[in-house]
This record gives sequence, C-alpha cells and structure tokens, in this order.
Amino acid sequence: FTQSYWKFKFYRNLNIKDYDVVIFPFDLKVLNLYAFWKYKNIRVGVFGIGVRASYENNYDSSILDFLVRLLILKKINFGIFYDKYPKIKFTGMGVDPLKLFVAQNTISSDQKFNLETKTYTNILFVGTLYKQKNVFQLIEAYKILKDKNINLPNLDIIGDGPQKKKISLCVSNNNLMDKIKLHGEVIDEKELLKFYTNARVVISPAQAGLSVLQSFSYATGFVTSEQAKTGGEKFNIIEGVNGDFFDGSTIHLSEIIEKYLDVNYAKNIGINAYKYFNFLRKK
Repeated sequence: FTQSYWKFKFYRNLNIKDYDVVIFPFDLKVLNLYAFWKYKNIRVGVFGIGVRASYENNYDSSILDFLVRLLILKKINFGIFYDKYPKIKFTGMGVDPLKLFVAQNTISSDQKFNLETKTYTNILFVGTLYKQKNVFQLIEAYKILKDKNINLPNLDIIGDGPQKKKISLCVSNNNLMDKIKLHGEVIDEKELLKFYTNARVVISPAQAGLSVLQSFSYATGFVTSEQAKTGGEKFNIIEGVNGDFFDGSTIHLSEIIEKYLDVNYAKNIGINAYKYFNFLRKK
C-alpha cells in the first residue's frame, strides 16, 4: 500500500476520486501531500502534531519544516492538530482559522481507578529507557538529595530499553539501590495501576509525551524540563497546578523533587491533574 523513496513514502493505488474526504497524516515525508492538483473536487485534510517534533528534534524547531507545512495548509481544505499551539501559530501566518481544528491528544483512562485509594508515597518514572529521556539526571538529583541526608521516598523506574543496564549500574555506583528500583517493562494495566496509585508524581527529565496525560488520569502530577522533547502534550502542564517544570539543571530538578516530599503538595497537584484530565475528556 505504501512505497518508499529514500526517506519518503507514497500511498500507492489510492484513487482519490473514490472518496469525498481524505485525511493524510501530517508527515512531510508523505509525498501524496504535495499532489495539490489532484484535490479539486474532494476535501483533503491532515491530522497530526502540526509542527516538527521527535526524540532528536525539539518541538517546532525547524523554520523550513514550518514553511513547508504552512504552504500545504494554505492549499488543502483543513488541518487537525493534537493541541492549540499549531492552530494559533498557523493562523498568525495567514491560514484561515475556520479550517484549523484541535482534537486534543488524550488516552482512555482505567475506569476502575479510585481516587480515594491514592497513597502518594513513591516517585515514578514510566517509559522506554532511551538515552534521550535522560533518566540519569533523575538519578543524579536523587543522589544530591541523599547526600543532604533527606529522607527520600522510593523511586520506581518502570520500563525497558537500551539504557537499562547503564541505568542499573548508575544506581549501584551511587549507592542508591535502597531507594531506586528498576521494575522492567509493565504492560498489564492492573499492575501499572498499583504503581500510579502509590505515586506522588511522575518525573521524566527530558521527554513529555502521552505519559503526561496518563499520569493525570491517575491523579498524578508530572514534572519535566522546560526544554523537554514533546509532541505538544507538555503544554497541558500548568506550573504549580498539575505539575512542575525545572530549568534543565540537576540542582533545580532536586529542588522540585523536594517540593513533592510534602505529601499535601503532591496530593493537591495530583487532584488538580485528575480534574484537568476529566475536563479534557468532556471537551
């Protein structure tokens, strides 16, 4: 169905005339996006993040990428984005706002979750253990706090990936085995629920994707850096309301963690996160 040309791909055998509306992923590597002459009698749109974003690239980091997307949006009938940022930006550059829409990126929540069972004890990281997520910085921040003789909650690291052995070694080298536990990948929702039920906060130093909204759905705030890689989910975090940002330094991250040692602070943030998530679901 698709054919690759170097870094690009093309949807083959797609007879546009057979459809009233066609929605393409807003991926600039999809060559069909550029066939404007074929789209005269049907409505064609795009759906996606709306700007450049990946583990290797910061959110909306390329001017060339933006200009190409701008050209496409001016030619086609509509665009649907994960959040309001692209709509605001493209509207400001002359795209008709009436053809730009926001379908808030979210997840389905576990209906069995009971807010009253929340204990706010441990701190949590959830995700594939890639280098880009910088779990090492979280460990370093824990080491700073331990050296201050601060009574730390356990840090549960949920996930598997290429950095797992190095992370385990880092925990061992810093004598943090009594405070940091690597649990591997957890797929079972009931098992994952147990970790979220105990979580004061989820911390992901360098990446903020759908785990932001997953955390919110379990009444758990989210902490990440101001420069975190994201698909736009980071913009759901409201500083001091449903989570926190740190400035990218390990010292500041350790200071943010200290805030969550206050159970009342963690609980207020978590309840706000839960309310925010349910507000999004009703929109």
